[in-house]
Amino acid sequence: MTDQNESPIGHAPHGRWLDALALVGLGVFVLALFARLAFTNRVLATGDVYTYFTPYRDFAAAALREGKLPLWNPYLFLGVPFLANSQAAVFYPLHWPLAWLSTPRAIVWTIVLHAWLGGVFTYGWLRHGLRLRPLAAWLGGIAFAGSGFIGGHVGQINQLNAYAWFPALLWVASALPGLKPSPGQKGISAAVLIGAIFAVQLLAGHTQAWYISAIGVGLYLLAHLLGAVPAPAAPSNGRVMAWSRLPGGLRLILSRAGAWPLLILALGLVIGLGLAAIQLVPTLELSALSPRANGMTYREVVSFSLKPQWLPWALLPAYGQNLAARFGTVAYAEYVAYLGVSGLLLAMWGARVGKRWRWPLLALALGGLALAVGAYNPLYYLAYRVIPGWALFRAPARWLLLYTAGMAGLIAVGVDALQARAGQRPRLRWLIWAGGALLVVELLVASNLLPHTHPTAPAAVTSLRNAPAYLLSEPGLWRFLSMSGITYDPGDQADLAHLFAGQLDPAALYDLIVASKQKEIVAPNLPLLWRLSSVDGYDGGVLPLTRYVDLQRLFVPDDQLAPDGRLREQLRRVPPAPLLDLLNTRFIITDKVFDVWVDNVYYDLQFSAPLAAGETWRQTLPADQPFEATALGVMSHLAGAASLADGTPVAAVRVQAADGRWTAFTLRAGQDTAEGSWRAGAVAHQPARSAHPWRDHADGQDYLTVLTLTAPSQIVTVEVTGTAPGSDFVLQGVSLIDVRTGSSQALITPAQGDWRRVHSGDVKIYEKRDVLPRAYVAPATGVIEVADAAAALEALRRPDFAPGQQVVLEADRSLPAPVAINRDASSGQATAAAAGRAVIERYAPEQVVISATLTAPGILVLSDTHYPGWRATVDGAPVRIEQANLLFRGLRLAPGVHRVVFDFAPASLMQGQRITFITFITLLGLGVWFLLRSRISNLPS
Repeated sequence: MTDQNESPIGHAPHGRWLDALALVGLGVFVLALFARLAFTNRVLATGDVYTYFTPYRDFAAAALREGKLPLWNPYLFLGVPFLANSQAAVFYPLHWPLAWLSTPRAIVWTIVLHAWLGGVFTYGWLRHGLRLRPLAAWLGGIAFAGSGFIGGHVGQINQLNAYAWFPALLWVASALPGLKPSPGQKGISAAVLIGAIFAVQLLAGHTQAWYISAIGVGLYLLAHLLGAVPAPAAPSNGRVMAWSRLPGGLRLILSRAGAWPLLILALGLVIGLGLAAIQLVPTLELSALSPRANGMTYREVVSFSLKPQWLPWALLPAYGQNLAARFGTVAYAEYVAYLGVSGLLLAMWGARVGKRWRWPLLALALGGLALAVGAYNPLYYLAYRVIPGWALFRAPARWLLLYTAGMAGLIAVGVDALQARAGQRPRLRWLIWAGGALLVVELLVASNLLPHTHPTAPAAVTSLRNAPAYLLSEPGLWRFLSMSGITYDPGDQADLAHLFAGQLDPAALYDLIVASKQKEIVAPNLPLLWRLSSVDGYDGGVLPLTRYVDLQRLFVPDDQLAPDGRLREQLRRVPPAPLLDLLNTRFIITDKVFDVWVDNVYYDLQFSAPLAAGETWRQTLPADQPFEATALGVMSHLAGAASLADGTPVAAVRVQAADGRWTAFTLRAGQDTAEGSWRAGAVAHQPARSAHPWRDHADGQDYLTVLTLTAPSQIVTVEVTGTAPGSDFVLQGVSLIDVRTGSSQALITPAQGDWRRVHSGDVKIYEKRDVLPRAYVAPATGVIEVADAAAALEALRRPDFAPGQQVVLEADRSLPAPVAINRDASSGQATAAAAGRAVIERYAPEQVVISATLTAPGILVLSDTHYPGWRATVDGAPVRIEQANLLFRGLRLAPGVHRVVFDFAPASLMQGQRITFITFITLLGLGVWFLLRSRISNLPS
């Protein structure tokens, strides 16, 4: 028995041509929706799609074109697994055909393909799962593909790819209640199909999307079973009488017939895990070593909750509104889930009249909405505490996937009900077609609020800026650290605006300028795009490793740590030289936002040199960059000098000219400099000439004094010695000045290391010329053996720790006896010369070959992340890799010449391959068995 407002459950398709026409129509709609991407050479250069997924897809596609699996990424986070990061989606089959396109075009067609697939699967679910009429099912597919939720997630292509398969799950699940409760071919086939869809979702690269889909399809199936009312059993005894008093839906679920669909779904879940094991096993290994190993705090889990006051802007098209301002974040697309005003009205009608499918669809829509508000739903905390896996994922707004699918289904049910009534009311047909056309137009117009409708010029991705061009020109193995933000204005901003005037709308031009700045600072994941080795990176999933986060504690306080990387956003000053040596950091990128111009003289304030009494800062100017000066500008402040009286000598400045003459100056408190945090009545001396407020403390300032030379001189050396009793003279900046020409030359003032500024444009690049190489040999006498990572961190924090001369090794607890600690080394007494040298002969992502020559026992240190799967041989013999300096790889070597080979071959990948292979072969065997049994049963007796 069916409801009179619905098409009959046995309604057969009018013909395959209707389905084909529907698929073509969906394709036309999707192409219209993404026309500015599909039919132009423009690109998406906003947010994650540019700075995260473009480098990842480029790296993966390049490896696949070479016939290799990209197992290791040496360019981010000091080296991390690549394939094991599920967001890389190396095994996702729909990425493979697109690997031969340029990365920006591959991303565009990935978006178009999956928006279309989402619409196609929704059409199939509604047409053949719910047996709705073709037009109704088609409009449901249009609603899903054109929804704000799908359009809003084009910037997270792994999520979009996984979301597109959710309606396919609903399609299969809709058929499960009609299966006989017996282990026959149809039940097994349905489980295999569900498993294949689950596996594809997992391989698409977003585990949370799979998790939401699994719970969503279970909720949908459960609601469908609860809404069904089977015929009551005959009351033959008291037990049956009690059974018959239960609600019909609950009786069905508790019966064999009701439990069977849920068992098929559970079997499909297991099959999906088995098929995707080739990705899941490496990812689980990585997860165990990431900050998410033990889940997240509830505060982290409910971040990106949909606030109730945002519901109107989330569920309705906000025509003409600035959504970033409305939601208070540039990540507003996470919250958008409109289906149009007309779509909302049709869905409300469908919920009123669609009796058979009302409850499953309402369960999806209302359940998704209730979960999307996250922190504002008390039950969300209960789920966090009780439901396995809930604590692994943040961003409750992503549950809007269920809302979107449920509402698309209700829209189709509403249209189908109107079509059923149109048989007696012919004029209603025109209203249906007009309403459908209005829905299509409304979704196309509403999409203009989303970033994908404002693609920018291809130069945003393809052009090369000055800073990365300089880094690419530098040979050798080294790393860089970008400390710059994007708050500066690029020097060619006006030129870009003029060049693209009339071609790009304001939003697209803005994206082009922001992308240009991101390229200039080479962050956060753009180093991977150019194959440049960075200390930093960004990942919101299973990276970075816990040990990398621990390593960051050497640079920033614990309360400022960001578990997803982005070290550059937490640094204010160039880190100490020993720390940079530890990480093989040769170059630093910074902007000029906190530098200063005074009297048309530029002062570079990036470095700071605190000088206690008797300590000296010295800089020798390059002979190939002569500069004749008439004066010297010195930017400084005092620290801890509040008690010093006016006129107290606090620093001695000496300047050497090219002819060997020295000129000396004395800097005095209250005249040339003063206490940085100067307050009247609290400081014994007067303030000097204030020149620049501190970047992080509003009450602090630097002071400027200009020292006039006796005669114009070509300066070759500048020397500053602290003389302030009981306090520090903090040197912030020095500039040579020629008042005759108005020209100047800014020096840099590092407290440690041999630095030079090698590039100055929109950003600055500094080179540390005495950086420790990527691979080096430390003397055995410098070994500091510790018990664990916490002890290793403390050893590295020691002020007397000397990279290159000392190395921290963690004792292997699997050894039969504990390793003795070298007391002298742990006290910082390792003063022996280097035990040898190491030369890297080959450096590839999955293999490093080193020639090491030792004159005494030593430790070969490779400043790349140590991770399960890395193996080493010395002269062909396998050796154990030791955890060195908290994160890196170390080998104990005897004196002599050695050939060392590091290879990455993770056992987790092999284990996953075996599970996937066994699952596939088992399913193949079942298929052959069912086929043979069918053929035999059809033979004549």
